[in-house]
Amino acid sequence: MHYFDPLIRDDLPEAIVDQLNPEWFVKRENASTVPQTPWPPEAVKILSTYFTQVWKGKKVKELIAAYNANSLFSSGTIAAINAWYNQADKLENCNLGIDFKEFLNLSAKQTVGLIGYFYPVLNYLRSETDKIYIFELEAGEDFIEPKQQPVFLPKCDVVICTGSTLVNGTFDQVMHNISPQALVTLVGPTVPMIPQVFRETKVDYLAGSVVVNSELLLERIKAGQGGRDLKKCLQKAVCRM
Repeated sequence: MHYFDPLIRDDLPEAIVDQLNPEWFVKRENASTVPQTPWPPEAVKILSTYFTQVWKGKKVKELIAAYNANSLFSSGTIAAINAWYNQADKLENCNLGIDFKEFLNLSAKQTVGLIGYFYPVLNYLRSETDKIYIFELEAGEDFIEPKQQPVFLPKCDVVICTGSTLVNGTFDQVMHNISPQALVTLVGPTVPMIPQVFRETKVDYLAGSVVVNSELLLERIKAGQGGRDLKKCLQKAVCRM
């Protein structure tokens, strides 16, 4: 049983993916208000294949049931879950428009572990404490390789874990290495804002996003944009476990 199994019993829509258009990854000439950003040909090929052969026509329950460590497949599962649950009227015990940093209450004496180079929060962390461990696959002067997590994570008083761990299959491993006393926040736009999914884990807060301007969001997706380009379409939300 994985974390998302309880959701299969919910009244889910048939196929969220059918509401999207795989041609968005190929044709973007109709995007009028944002600059076009060409996607790498290989990315277009892979994503188009997943849309037409893997995701398209699948019921959301089928996607959840097939959730696995395959990053591309699990990204489709997480996307479908978020499309349905990360809506303002569906959030439970959540605060809209709040930044999760307001709940951390950091002090200079605390040690922070950052799972993934989540740059939007790094300047804030450095202003509060100089004891920061950044676990990142890519080499960097201040980065620690993920294989060192069993050594350093148990020393952390606060752990900020990116939602990408749910996509790349490393979430369980990260949770295993965290001290039971640590304050843990799962953060990022890929985080499903569903407390019931994470109640049996060490997560204390979910910090994700909800869509507040769907028309602009779809237009920007059609233009091949993502990440920073989508921020104006989203609103931050924090759920206490």
